Amino acid sequence: MNELREAILSNKDDFFSALENLSGAILILFDNEGKILDHSPSLISLVEKSDTLKGENICNLVVDNSQALLKRFGAKPVRIGLSDSRSNIHLVSGFVMLVDESRRLFLGVKIGLSAGDIMESMSKVTDELASLTRELARKNKELQAANKEIERLMNCDPLTGLSNRREFMNRLDKEIESLCSTCKPLSIIMADIDDFKEVNDTRGHPEGDRVLQLFAEILNEIISPRRTTVRYGGEEFIVMLPETT
Repeated sequence: MNELREAILSNKDDFFSALENLSGAILILFDNEGKILDHSPSLISLVEKSDTLKGENICNLVVDNSQALLKRFGAKPVRIGLSDSRSNIHLVSGFVMLVDESRRLFLGVKIGLSAGDIMESMSKVTDELASLTRELARKNKELQAANKEIERLMNCDPLTGLSNRREFMNRLDKEIESLCSTCKPLSIIMADIDDFKEVNDTRGHPEGDRVLQLFAEILNEIISPRRTTVRYGGEEFIVMLPETT
């Protein structure tokens, strides 16, 4: 280590220049009163100053809760916060080395994000979350519409547009439950189309489908909307009439 120290001291200018270029190191030489005696150019760019910081007090750059750390020296690393011209705080980790009785050298590198970087990142995250929330709301609305359409298709006869057997059984259960609590009447009409098989056999199934559709249209015309018309199956139809004798 002694030979290494002697080699560094004999080429200290080149050493510190190479150190800064390789690692972005921040070097600050200051006295016991905190007056900056010299520093690396990287400190200028970090705190966004256009001129030298020689003669300024290092405490003007270091945030209050970090100033006490500059009094430490030795092998234990310290982490300080340096404030730039926009009051952003940059975290720097390094070592305070005792040069002599009156001077100290801080050697460190920037770590993590500055307060400004964090605020900018949080702003971006907030914008992304707002955009995501809007997208999720749109998707949720589409999903609700799709679920509503799926439910309609599940409860609807695709040929006639009337309720199907599944929907009839669900509504029947509800009507019976209501009937038991209110004692109101409920009537059910079940009917089929006479000689419908002959229509299919002589005219063909497309014409038979047309007959079913026409019959469904007639039911919808004469039955009020609050009552349920159902294609129960084949040519069988049901009309459910709540509160009707």
